[in-house]
Amino acid sequence: MKKYASLFAAVFLLGACHNRIDFGPNEGVSYRDAQNQPMGPSDPSDWAQDGQWNSKEVALFRKDLSSVNVNAGQTPYVSGISFFPNPVQSTAGSLTFLPTSADGRLHTVFVDRKYNVITRADQAVPTGGRYGVTMQFSLPTDKFKNKEIYRLYYVFYAPDGTLRSKGHGDVKIAR
Repeated sequence: MKKYASLFAAVFLLGACHNRIDFGPNEGVSYRDAQNQPMGPSDPSDWAQDGQWNSKEVALFRKDLSSVNVNAGQTPYVSGISFFPNPVQSTAGSLTFLPTSADGRLHTVFVDRKYNVITRADQAVPTGGRYGVTMQFSLPTDKFKNKEIYRLYYVFYAPDGTLRSKGHGDVKIAR
């Protein structure tokens, strides 16, 4: 009986860990100021191309992007992705990036540490100048709680549904 209790506890703990986001060491946030300049710790897993997503991550896009295989191979479509300011001290933040072309779309999903969807959006990638594109995100106080960390998942895809690039980044709220 004791053996089964230990086995059950191990399975439960593994399942519970899979249902919560591990933001990484030192909060897992890449700190940037209001001018998008680095200002502290940086998480190398943030704002970079992700490999295979787990089932919870894939499910975030299944309904809205059913024609896009989010675990397909990626093409070098964007560079220089960052979110600023981070931590966010108001009700807005900006995602900036440099796309290789403007004929794509961007689908974003903000989630809390338990993968609960806070907001989602889908929009055309605007034409960027040589400095890239900056897109503003509203982070209202009724959805984004102070002193919490959220994850922004993003998928860049072509009009025909081809995956171009995907990734994630963690955003801290510090109002």
